[in-house]
Amino acid sequence: FLSGGVDSAAIVAFASKHARYPLRTFTMGFPDEGLDERSEARAVADYFKTDHMEFEARPADLARLAEQIVTQYDAPYADSSALPLMLLAEQTAEQIKVVLTGDGGDEVFGGYRRYGWFETAGRLKRSGLAWPAIHLAWLGWSVTHDPRMRRFAQTLEGIRKSYGQGYADL
Repeated sequence: FLSGGVDSAAIVAFASKHARYPLRTFTMGFPDEGLDERSEARAVADYFKTDHMEFEARPADLARLAEQIVTQYDAPYADSSALPLMLLAEQTAEQIKVVLTGDGGDEVFGGYRRYGWFETAGRLKRSGLAWPAIHLAWLGWSVTHDPRMRRFAQTLEGIRKSYGQGYADL
């Protein structure tokens, strides 16, 4: 499964180097250009000369799968990529049975922006500026209502207690 991200592109690069035949890559796209990574995935597929297929997730597809995914996971699950991933698996299951993905790379290598915010909060704590930064973050949130500001303020408040609490709050 190839998204437009670094993790799945790294998997394709490594696997292509060791494959006897061109890899088959599959991408799920979205009608909203702001969410669609098909062009990035296509660039990786073209570079590594994979046998590439693209699909598009439509709102009706995702609504159809919502109940199925709740049943499959059998627990609360907050990963927004679960629905398109399920749809991609459904689309490709007739052609292939085993896939490689880049899932987990962001968690292992700190690829989410929140890890950068956590590091910034830690630097502010070490420099003694956490308290003023908390006030500025809450002020920023009150003006913009940007949830990232609120989350950063909460992270700063937690990190003043302990790094573990700050990470949990994040």
